Amino acid sequence: MNDDANKQQANAPAPPPVAPIAPNLPQDSSNATVNANKSYREPVSTTPSSSSGGSPLKLVIPIALLVAVVFGVTFISQYSPKSVDDDTEAGLRGQSGVGRAEPPLRFNSSIRQWGPESLQDLIFPGFYEGGETLNSASFWFENRNAAPVTMQLASVSCTKCSGGRLAAIPPDVTDQLVLTAVLSGFPQGLMSGLPLAFAGSSTNLAPNRLNWQEYTHAVNPHPEYKVPAAPGSGHLFPYQWGVFELQFLVAGPGPPKPLTADYVLQVDGTKITGSAKLAINFEGVDPFNVSTNFINVGDWTENSEPRSFSFFVYSSTRGPHLFGPSNRGDLVSPTVDIRKSVGNGDPGPFVTVSPAVRVPESELWQVGQEVEKLQKKIVRIESAYRYTVTVKPKVGEDRVDIGLLLRDIYLAIPDMKEPKQVRIKGMVRGAVWLDNDRTSIDLPSYRYSQGISQTIRLITEQRDVDVVLIANECSPSFAKYELKKLPSAPDRGYYELTVTIPKESKTGTWDGTIVLEIKGARPQRISIPIKGAGKF
Repeated sequence: MNDDANKQQANAPAPPPVAPIAPNLPQDSSNATVNANKSYREPVSTTPSSSSGGSPLKLVIPIALLVAVVFGVTFISQYSPKSVDDDTEAGLRGQSGVGRAEPPLRFNSSIRQWGPESLQDLIFPGFYEGGETLNSASFWFENRNAAPVTMQLASVSCTKCSGGRLAAIPPDVTDQLVLTAVLSGFPQGLMSGLPLAFAGSSTNLAPNRLNWQEYTHAVNPHPEYKVPAAPGSGHLFPYQWGVFELQFLVAGPGPPKPLTADYVLQVDGTKITGSAKLAINFEGVDPFNVSTNFINVGDWTENSEPRSFSFFVYSSTRGPHLFGPSNRGDLVSPTVDIRKSVGNGDPGPFVTVSPAVRVPESELWQVGQEVEKLQKKIVRIESAYRYTVTVKPKVGEDRVDIGLLLRDIYLAIPDMKEPKQVRIKGMVRGAVWLDNDRTSIDLPSYRYSQGISQTIRLITEQRDVDVVLIANECSPSFAKYELKKLPSAPDRGYYELTVTIPKESKTGTWDGTIVLEIKGARPQRISIPIKGAGKF
């Protein structure tokens, strides 16, 4: 861990894209809990920055950082602190034992998770791709005591994957920023030229120039941080303002898992003690995900009309904005590969996927609502593409196989280890079907030493339909297949299909496909999925 300037600017809060919102009241840090069930709201949109020239960008970044800090000062200086509850009054009394003492530190919030409920939560990315880079969440605090405060880590939910660092803002810089925040309340507003005129003299607040106290919990499991005393009179802002960053590693994709850390607070030279419990709710994600992993196209025949279905590919970490949630860059449209779900061979032209269509930023919140409804969890959408799947029963002279239609759509980008998959499933009704309206053959579990044999009846729409077995295309190869014609009924034809798994041929679970063909002027294939499991 170091003081790299670029890393710190990436972690610094971005300027709010709208006028300042009413600040939240501070939370009681002793009762911090992580709420992961917040609903999706329309995200605040920003205008993409131009990348055509480097010089303007160098000016925008420090100005944006200044405005963000100005807003942070305004946020903290305007909130109404909660009074200390009676249960903790005894532990917060001064040495004289008279009256209610000031708590060691006042955190304006104790939970960090992505969402629109507060500016700090809106800035917090919440979703991360795995890697070795430390991520962080910021917690702003005040020391209103006339003595320094020691903040020591008591426990953390993951010692090996976390760390922390603290910086106190110099009082003279805080005064300057408070003055800037006051001036921002003039009619010209926060984003006017007047507050920005202080950019030159406020650059000493750049994160790489702050005096950070930084520790890795794996090396130091109980680090101590020192917070200076409140500056008192002679300053516009009479309290010591600072920021604490709780740092964490994300191993890779996985369900949301909060990181919690408990701290013991002590006003130096007094008996005043307190505690703070900080919590971060984050989620490890892949560079992109799909809105659904399954599309059911229903039942159809060779005379059915083509059907189309849409799904989205979206990213919670990659997007077009330079000030987005990470430095991963924009999301490129994933490539598409269509394969048979069972067995190998040509998947045929019956399932196609359109080229990717970029979703406009103005519609991303709608995508978010749809994805949340499908996946029943909160998501962040930084960019998205729409894909359209079209299923056709006939393409020219080719007809789709009768039976269960299964296709897998694989989507991939170069720097992603495993592709994402969307399964297409449907049932094609035709001139031949399995008895009892089954769509596949599931063999009972069998003993390796005994094998198994099962017979299934096929029914044909007409009594004189000629059906044959395509043995060289059936799988698995260790099984034996036999098709036998049975006496016909006046209006139906019947066949008997026997599948045999020889003794000592296969253990474990397996699957395959039995391929039949209807003979005639226009031959048509029948694909029957089969699966089984052998055990010793």
